[in-house]
Amino acid sequence: MIDRIVHEIRMALSHELYLSALALALTVPDTCGKAEYPNEDYNGVRYKNWCSQYVITDRCDSPYGYDMPYLNEEIIYSLRNCLLHQSTPNVEQSKIHESRCKVDKFELVITGEDSANGDLSMVAYGKDMNIVRRELQVPIWRLHRPGQELLCKLQLQAHGRRNHHLRGRRTGRPGLHLCHR
Repeated sequence: MIDRIVHEIRMALSHELYLSALALALTVPDTCGKAEYPNEDYNGVRYKNWCSQYVITDRCDSPYGYDMPYLNEEIIYSLRNCLLHQSTPNVEQSKIHESRCKVDKFELVITGEDSANGDLSMVAYGKDMNIVRRELQVPIWRLHRPGQELLCKLQLQAHGRRNHHLRGRRTGRPGLHLCHR
């Protein structure tokens, strides 16, 4: 099943159906999280754990990025919930626990993989050097790529006994600007 999902994500991308591809890509951690953590009852915990292990490749621990927001598992899970349940590609600041990732503005940018090399973070400081605003801009391909890169891993996992159900079967919110570049 997972190989079919990734194939359809690729097809949607090839036809520039970015929101369709994104919606489908955001379901991959649901399926894989259930396989990876079968004893965890709460979907949100499985989803975030799986994203933390397989999708988030850097924690932005650079001294220059200490205050900077970055794409973490809570942002991805919030984006998933907003897109799939409210049909809006947004994040809910109140659902983000890590303070540096509570963004005032979240922006998905539609670009090709060859344009931007990663996320763009911004922090604005007030006169007293307290943070007054955080922004995060994420190229939409960054959210599709993990599903594509993990296809081989997932297909191997699907052959394992524990993950057999992954095999193919026939059965005040922060503002978002979705823009083209």
